[in-house]
Amino acid sequence: MAFLLYGAKANLGEHATDAAALTALQGYGWDSVGDGTGTPQQGMHYYNTTDNVVRTYWNGAWFPADTFHLNIPIINNIVGQTCDVDLQRGRTANLVLRLSDGNRYIGTAPLPIDLAINGLGGLEASAFPDVNDTWYYVYAVPAAAAGEFDVVASDQDPSTGPADYAAWYYIGPLRNATGVLLDQITDVHGCVSYKEAYVPAAAPSGAGAVAKASVSLADYVPPTADGVHASHWIQHDATGGFTVFGYLYVDGEANEISLLQCADVFNSNAAHIFVPIPTLNQTIEYESADDHPGDIVSDQYLRITGYRDAYLSARRTD
Repeated sequence: MAFLLYGAKANLGEHATDAAALTALQGYGWDSVGDGTGTPQQGMHYYNTTDNVVRTYWNGAWFPADTFHLNIPIINNIVGQTCDVDLQRGRTANLVLRLSDGNRYIGTAPLPIDLAINGLGGLEASAFPDVNDTWYYVYAVPAAAAGEFDVVASDQDPSTGPADYAAWYYIGPLRNATGVLLDQITDVHGCVSYKEAYVPAAAPSGAGAVAKASVSLADYVPPTADGVHASHWIQHDATGGFTVFGYLYVDGEANEISLLQCADVFNSNAAHIFVPIPTLNQTIEYESADDHPGDIVSDQYLRITGYRDAYLSARRTD
């Protein structure tokens, strides 16, 4: 465990550079080995008169003291098979994370990822090359420079973390469709919003009642999700005077979580709802029906507009 230095020896006074601060503490014998040849000790700090900031020694490097407040990035700027690990709106580009080894690391936004690259800044070597129709997970991992992080994508979800790196921090998921990443905006609290709505395979559409059945969301909702933002819509046909219905269910539940009703000809109804996904099967259930043979569902749809990532939503962000 790293030793955090307190008291008078922690404050090194004023110096123009990191090198000058090191020379001073070695001269006092306050270095890690106590003989003037070691490194600074964890938690030492000095006032940098060149940049007019306090700098602290942590995890083998000097950092501005304000980096000890976490500044967590998001996934943004998706184009083709590339994206950026970018700053949150209203935050600075000086990113700060605590990786799984317990140490804080810094990075400067934006940090690009390209799935065509093997290794840092791309897909980790054990998962390279990329595969279509696959979920990938973006991580911060230690960079070559001490105390700094870089980014990498992996096919391993955050229940285990990336295969090629011992220390990591989960930033969010990506879906590689047919050589193109699904365009999304991810926030640090786990809410992922698509820039366009997606239609799941075998989703209900068109005329006629649909018996209750599971709808797979696996193309648009990752295994890390614990809920999905879904829109459903139904329309009554031109005849009859009774009611048609549309239902959404949490997978495996007998009672609906959302009910739409249309009681007039050409009438329609819609709802946008968050549907929990309590298991890893990435499905919800849908049904439409009428209460009279002469009343028909003339049109209906189910759309996915986003999801909540359980790993991101469960942790503290500051």
